Amino acid sequence: MGILSAVGKEREIVRESKRTKMIVITLEAEGQRLDVTLFGEYVDVLKSFFRHAPLEHAVIVIQYAKVKMFQDQNDFLDMSKTRVIANLKESNEDGSYVVYGTIVAVNNESDWWYLACKCNRAVKPDGAIYLIKLSVKDDSGTTTFVLFDREASNILNISCAELMEKSDLAGSFENPKEFDDLLLGKTYIFKVEVRVMNRGQHEHSFRVSKVCHDDSIKKKYLESIHANNSKATANRAIPVYSVEEEFLNRTLAKTIESLKDCTEDGEYAVYGTIKGVDGGADWFIPTCRCGSEVIPRNGFYYCSDCKKCVVNVIPRYRIKARVNDASDSATFVIFESLGCLLLHKSCSEMLKLSEDVNNQMFSNKCYLKSHLSSRLKSRLQI
Repeated sequence: MGILSAVGKEREIVRESKRTKMIVITLEAEGQRLDVTLFGEYVDVLKSFFRHAPLEHAVIVIQYAKVKMFQDQNDFLDMSKTRVIANLKESNEDGSYVVYGTIVAVNNESDWWYLACKCNRAVKPDGAIYLIKLSVKDDSGTTTFVLFDREASNILNISCAELMEKSDLAGSFENPKEFDDLLLGKTYIFKVEVRVMNRGQHEHSFRVSKVCHDDSIKKKYLESIHANNSKATANRAIPVYSVEEEFLNRTLAKTIESLKDCTEDGEYAVYGTIKGVDGGADWFIPTCRCGSEVIPRNGFYYCSDCKKCVVNVIPRYRIKARVNDASDSATFVIFESLGCLLLHKSCSEMLKLSEDVNNQMFSNKCYLKSHLSSRLKSRLQI
């Protein structure tokens, strides 16, 4: 029993293709606070109460409730488990880690769902569930996070079967517009699983076990990160300097003319305009799962780093952009992570798009040029 002090926003959650209303309320008693989640018909009871009674000093009595220790917030705010993407790629220990990142592309090279039995194994066509490959970026790099049914349903607020029926995209490579609205460009806190044993099969790909999109928890997370940045830890969550600080104060600015005359290795900031894309169809490279470029050999593709033939190659951006500033012009090479960030599409998606647009006498080169021709502040490493 307690006094009602706060009422959250009503939501719908999806469990096993069933939609259920839910709302979180906060009760206070004797200086203690308790969050209570109401489901289904109890949400309607609460709303009915609001319509017929004043909200001030309302007393709520909870009976026959299930007590659950809700650890999600603690999971996301445990700084000892926080990593940047570069840390994940270098990790040689299994574990669960927390990453704060932005979704820059949906990387599915085929369908974003698969048929599954009720036990969630892909054996019988009893229903469709999500399998979404996301390109996620933070200040240290970009990698692939794999989002499965439970967390995808929570973010998209619709079951996979319902979205397929609504979108009528079964058998299509096209992504639903919900992906653009609720995934692309969104920043979340991800809890991901690192399994070193699977590295050979799924290089730099990590399964997502939980996603936090609660603004209050994200705020606490960033506050904790800011506090920890003053400490010299081996696994700090984000670089000490922000992106703005890196560009404006920590990276030496140069013109294109001075870059060409540069005799020292280093990283420099250049402010220029992308005027075009060079190379014709040569705007991507075939790569192995390890990220290395593969070369044709005896009718196969061969990865010199893995020292094996590769059957399923992965296309990645290598866009040669013509960039001008007031002093001169030069070619800047844009690779996968920045390409995804600028174009909001993975290289695989762009190749599929080209199959459609070429039928309309419209080339990928034109698409790339139209989307890249904007003012660009670029940080270069030479």
